[in-house]
Amino acid sequence: MPAVRSGARLVFLAFGLGACSSAVPPEGGTAPQPPVAPAPPSGTPAPPVDPPPPAAPTPPADPVPPPDRYEATGVEGDLQVRELGTWAQSPYQRRERQVLRDHESLERLWARLGAQVRPQIDLAHDIVVVAAAGQRPSGGYGIQVRRARLDGRRLLVEVLETSPGPNCLVTASLTQPVQVVRVRGARAGEVEFVERREVRDC
Repeated sequence: MPAVRSGARLVFLAFGLGACSSAVPPEGGTAPQPPVAPAPPSGTPAPPVDPPPPAAPTPPADPVPPPDRYEATGVEGDLQVRELGTWAQSPYQRRERQVLRDHESLERLWARLGAQVRPQIDLAHDIVVVAAAGQRPSGGYGIQVRRARLDGRRLLVEVLETSPGPNCLVTASLTQPVQVVRVRGARAGEVEFVERREVRDC
């Protein structure tokens, strides 16, 4: 029995020495340090950040109405002319020229054309001129008030009617071109129309 206790004492002593040897630094050295996770390199980008949600779209602004001005013709002595509307299809089945000087006539004109917007006309200074080409067999036809000028008290209004050339591609539907303009010529007396015609190549 003494031999058994002596052997157990040796085993216990050996186990204790082994446990202590791991905590004692070796002679002339330092104790081992636990492993440390490596630091990320300095050039590593920061983790991505979710972008902010997009802003709600801004509704489009209302269209700005065109300035109330007249188109200059560039010819000395010409009166100022402004287009009120041009229609390729209209109720004007016949060729017509009209000069309107009162609000009742203007109301009948807008009703005949079915125009949604009725511009305000200063009849103290302006007159309204209607130039209709009448019914045409196809598209490609047009009409335009080119100039207006005073000859004494007489107002001369130049109207240009255009038609398509033989090489033009046009629609096959019937058209009734008409243009309505206002002219700063309220002080004029008699109105005379000067007619021009032109064939346009396409």
